[in-house]
Amino acid sequence: MSTQQLFIPDWIKTGFQNRQGTYTGKFAYVIYFDGKGTLRKETSWQS
Repeated sequence: MSTQQLFIPDWIKTGFQNRQGTYTGKFAYVIYFDGKGTLRKETSWQS
């Protein structure tokens, strides 16, 4: 993989939810802002 293909975001957003379907009862997530400032996977994160 060349360094031109690797994207390291400047900003990320994290959080967790209490969820019954997991081993610990918690579900954590990390999403990131792309180069245009758009929050990636925002629609799936909000639901």
